[in-house]
Amino acid sequence: MSKEQYVWSIPLRLFHLVFVVSIVILTVTGFYIYSPGGGAVAEETIGFDMGATRSWHFIVAGAFVVSVLLRLVLFVGGGTKYEKFTDFAPVNNRNLKNLFSTIAYYLYLTDKHERRLGHNALAGSSYIGIVLVSLVQILSGFCLLYPESGLWQGTGLALFGSIATVRFVHHIFTWLFILFAVIHVYIAVWNHVRTPAEGMLLSIFTGKKQDSEE
Repeated sequence: MSKEQYVWSIPLRLFHLVFVVSIVILTVTGFYIYSPGGGAVAEETIGFDMGATRSWHFIVAGAFVVSVLLRLVLFVGGGTKYEKFTDFAPVNNRNLKNLFSTIAYYLYLTDKHERRLGHNALAGSSYIGIVLVSLVQILSGFCLLYPESGLWQGTGLALFGSIATVRFVHHIFTWLFILFAVIHVYIAVWNHVRTPAEGMLLSIFTGKKQDSEE
């Protein structure tokens, strides 16, 4: 027997939507900015294409920044209890135990698994990590956007050492987003296949999951 529980708030689901869409657009436009390609034939159009691509990159980056700030707020409060930092971060015995048991479960080392309505500690840790990666990406992005600004140039030099390093970090961290997305989708589908009654995939749209009563 199970009952439906409200797990993900509207702000959390809005964050997820904007975060996902913005990462896709920023990745595509970012790779074009990094390496536009072309040749002698395409040189005349690259200038226009690059300008339009950079404009879209900067506009969508604004939405990305807002989504990350929203998630930081939800880490502290404003949403459901399952969205708070303390519910899944490995900072207490309950979550530390869940972290290691979840790793063992995903590695097929055990069949025992603490089912949670919200994030397990492993997933929660990865989400905290990707938010931290996002903050670095935002900082490096602003340093590249405003190289003439004393504030951002000073920040970039203080944190990364040189503008070349800023550009390198910004590019490498893009691959971290891609890696995270692949793993995230795989595990979400894997969990849905193993426990379809829970409604994991639909929960990010409806906000609701099935809580089994055993």
